[in-house]
Amino acid sequence: MMRIAALFHLALWSAFSRPMRAALMIATLAGGTAGVALTAGVLSGYARAMEALTFGAYSRSLVISENRLIEDRFGPPRVADIARLREVLGDRVEATAAWRMSVADVRAGREQTSLTVFGVSGAFGYEADMPVVQGRVLTAAETAGTERLCLLGPGAFRMLFPDGAGDAASFRINGVSCSLAGVLGEPRSQLAERYRNSVITPFAAAARYFEAPDSVSFPTLAHEVERLTIVLTPGTDRDAALIDADRALRRAHGASQTNSPPFIYADPAAPAEAMARQRDLIARLLIAIALVSIMVAVTGYAAASMAAVDMKKRDIALMMMSGASAGNILVQVLMEGLVLGAVGGIAGIILVGGAAALAQAVVSFPFDLDLKLGLLVLAGGAATGLLASIGPARKAASGSPALNSRS
Repeated sequence: MMRIAALFHLALWSAFSRPMRAALMIATLAGGTAGVALTAGVLSGYARAMEALTFGAYSRSLVISENRLIEDRFGPPRVADIARLREVLGDRVEATAAWRMSVADVRAGREQTSLTVFGVSGAFGYEADMPVVQGRVLTAAETAGTERLCLLGPGAFRMLFPDGAGDAASFRINGVSCSLAGVLGEPRSQLAERYRNSVITPFAAAARYFEAPDSVSFPTLAHEVERLTIVLTPGTDRDAALIDADRALRRAHGASQTNSPPFIYADPAAPAEAMARQRDLIARLLIAIALVSIMVAVTGYAAASMAAVDMKKRDIALMMMSGASAGNILVQVLMEGLVLGAVGGIAGIILVGGAAALAQAVVSFPFDLDLKLGLLVLAGGAATGLLASIGPARKAASGSPALNSRS
């Protein structure tokens, strides 16, 4: 252990005894590791940004609706099914929401239009992912009640209130008044676009007050839902959760396990997987660029290391004459490469991280280099320095002390 510590100390001295040469070698490796760090960060950031832009947390949800392809007596899901699913799925559930939808005649003053009315109970923000720009959002207790409170999407608000609305504004849905609780801003995901020209109101209020008997409405009974959204916690096995949910709903609705399923379990993750395949095409291009940068870095570092060994022939000869073995010289040169590689990796990460932070602040550049990826890039830089030093180390260890001393 003492010998290894001494060799490491000597390797540090040898690596940084000539600062300019060390800086150039570190810069060579930093360029290669920066290419890898940039590739890893862009791929990770791009994946997160695209998923958030398109689906958000909806991509890890079970979306349950009636299977209308079969004739059965079970009907659509019900509000009470949420409690059953929470009991079966346990801590795998992050949030739930129950939805019903209808088309209604909406009037505000002299303005009149036809809008989609969504009745919701639970955490509707996962799907209606829009900020509140005026007023406030509906609370969980309010979505579970019957109070006539409404949220308007940005498009619906402009249709009904072209000149703006006061704090106590109200409007009428199918002739029944509804208080304007808040106005939603621009959708933050593609999924939320469906709520742009719509009204969101508590589930029971929609069923009791705002759905006209002759309107295009689904479902028909007050306790039935158009769809249930079960948002699963990150990392949950979706297939296993789907099987457990299907069994629980079959038992609750009296459906046989051998017949066709009475409900459809839509997979919002499927489009995300299609996007992942498109992302893989971009990944191949970026990885190819990163590999080229690594190859250039390894070649440049190996050449610089070989030149450094030639410049240190006399030092190596003196070490051998002082009792250092060929193995000691080999280990020392490899340690130099390891140290310079690790420093080059750190420099590359700092360089890319700083540039990415600036780009994110200026143009919202999608970049995400977490600790795990950072450590992998750092280890890659150290490994690159080590591998590129093998040839120079073997040359230094195999030289004759007498010949080296005369060089």
